[in-house]
Formats: sequence, C-alpha cells, structure tokens
Amino acid sequence: MLILYAELMYGTHRMKNIRIRENTSIHDVGEWMKNTGATVTFEILYKSSFQLFAEGVALGVLRSLFVKQTTINIKFYKTPFECNDIELTKIQPIFKSIFGLELLRLTKSIYDENGIEKDFRSIMGNTLWQSVLDHKGHIGDGKRAYLVSRHDYEIPRCLRKDESSSEFPRYDYFQSSLSSYLLGLRGYTNTIGPCEKVLIEWLHHIAENVHEHGRFSKFENDLIDGFRGIILGKYVFRDEIEIEKRGDIPPYIKTYVKKLINAGKCPSKNITFNYATVMDVGDGIQNTLNIADNKDKFDTLCLAFNDGVTRKTKLMSEKSGYGLGQALKAACDINAFFHIVSSNIETYIDFSDIQSNKNSRLLSQPEYLDKKHGTSISLLWLSESRNKDGII
Repeated sequence: MLILYAELMYGTHRMKNIRIRENTSIHDVGEWMKNTGATVTFEILYKSSFQLFAEGVALGVLRSLFVKQTTINIKFYKTPFECNDIELTKIQPIFKSIFGLELLRLTKSIYDENGIEKDFRSIMGNTLWQSVLDHKGHIGDGKRAYLVSRHDYEIPRCLRKDESSSEFPRYDYFQSSLSSYLLGLRGYTNTIGPCEKVLIEWLHHIAENVHEHGRFSKFENDLIDGFRGIILGKYVFRDEIEIEKRGDIPPYIKTYVKKLINAGKCPSKNITFNYATVMDVGDGIQNTLNIADNKDKFDTLCLAFNDGVTRKTKLMSEKSGYGLGQALKAACDINAFFHIVSSNIETYIDFSDIQSNKNSRLLSQPEYLDKKHGTSISLLWLSESRNKDGII
C-alpha cells in the first residue's frame, strides 16, 4: 500500500525536512540536529554535495540521529529512475560516498518528488554495495576516491595484503595502495613527493587508530554498525581569482591558500591541492581516552595529540600514542591545513607559516557542534607531484 508523504508531514507524526543543497557547509550540517522531532527526512537533489571537510561531520550527525532513535527518511527532489531501472549511473552522486551509503543504510522509507513511497532502498543499496565490492572497496570519481569500510567489511580489499587477511595492513602495503589512488587522481605520469610519503604514513596511523578504537562504543559496550573509511581528493585552481569564486571551499581554506600564494609557495597557475580525510561513527577521541572525567573535553582532545597519550590498555602490545602526535608534525612539515571534528568539537591549525606554527597545538577557540558522535580528521596540502610541465 502506498503511503503519501503529505500524510506523514501533516499528520500526528510531524517531521523535519532537511534539504541537502550543493556545497553544504559544516555550519549547515550543524543545524541538522536542531529542533528534530521523531522523524527527519533528507531531501536529495542531483547536486546535493558537501564543502571540503563537511562530509565526515555529516556522517557523525547521522549516527547521532540514529542513537537518538530518530526515524530517517529520504525524499527525492526529482526521481531519476524507476524501481525496475536503477542503474549506477542514474543514482544521485551523493549516494556514491561514505555518507550516502550510511544514509541509505539508516533510511526507513524513500519518497519520490510527489511524496509517494517507493521501494528503492534495497535495490539502490545492493547496486551501490556491489560496485564497492567489484572495485575492491573503492568508490568515487575523478575528483575523489573513497576507500570504504563497514562493520562487516572492516578492511577494504584494496588495502589487504591477501584476500583472507582481517588484520590492518602493514605500512608498506598501505603506502603502495594509497599512492596508487593519489596518482589515479592526478594522472599516472605524476609522482609522489618525499613529504607526501610522510603524510601517507600519517594516514596509515590515523586509519589504524580508527580501526582499533572507532569501531567500538564506550557507552554502548558494543561494536558499532555502519560505514566509515578514507576520502582522498583533489582541487585544481586555475588562479587566485578562481579560488575566491569556488563555493565548495570554506572561507578559512581560501585564506590558507591565499597565504601560500602570497608567500611564493604556489605556482601562479594550475594550483593543485590534495586532501585526505579519515572518518568514523565512534564516540569521539576525547570521550575514549583514559583521562579523568572532570577534565575539560577540549583539553582532553588536545592531550590526544601529545606523543605517548593512548586509548590502548595495558593488555595491548601496540606502540602507544604515535599516530595522532605525529599527525601535527607531518602537517607542519608540508605547510598543510589540519582539521579535526571529534564528537561535538571542531578545530584546526593553519600550517601555512612553519615558523609561527612549529610549536602550535590545536586552536584555543574551538567550535562546538550539536552532535555527539563521529570523528573526522583531515589534511589539505599543496601537491608535491611533478610531471614534464613542472609542478601540477
């Protein structure tokens, strides 16, 4: 029996509608949790997308809505297919992402533009997940690559040393795989620079931390179902004028790029940046460290970036506290932009000036978001890659 969307909208179970627009910002995502009722319906456009760094925050909001026992629905602004004609190429781009996969997983009902419920969820999910599996855990386009993990698919096959391995990959194999995806974004005639190899090591340790800690909920004492993973992406700007016009770049990144240009660290034309994000739907770093509960949460988060601070127990044999502490050093060494959202705390460091930032910690003035779950750790840097025409 068809359920009319209007009946749900104006009946006793009033719902909140959230339209995901093009270049949705972290501020926009922060509004999603406000004034939510028993049901939230995400309205999807063909151009629905996120600004840089916002997708990992949105993933955490989905988890927070789920834990709050909010019913999640989807409504298409325009339905691009019929039930018997759902091809990968016709599915809206936002679903070909870690956020999109998680949104579809948590959705109860899907409605077309007329408010009529459609039986799309299973076939869309199967089509997308089969594509992920066919590409060894990878999904994406020419601008970004997602390396996808799920509660029952912990290590993407593209990162495994062998098919049956369930252990997190060693650095040498991880480095080879990540380098390949970075070069895929740039073009295979390019190379990976020496500082970028340090960044890949950083990614390895951050992703390993997520594998060890982001899969579990301290508060629920259980494994967490859901999608998480790594995003690799690129931005190419013709010149400084284009940077100012771009809607997919938040203001603080525009300022960061301009400072690099003014310092003579960028080419004058065809400026290429890469970025990497590691994200999960866990409890947040500051909520899982073994530090006194009465300590300020932001101070606790900052402590996590001191070498030797760990979430590991004495029963674990791994080297403690290496990944997060080295993340800042790697970011500083390559003049990167470091951004983190952990649970409800957002903060960042602009490493465009090494001398003034070489001893920096996380920002003293964090932003607090209206969500409780998820961690998103990101790095944006000027590409070191070279080809026959010089720096790309």
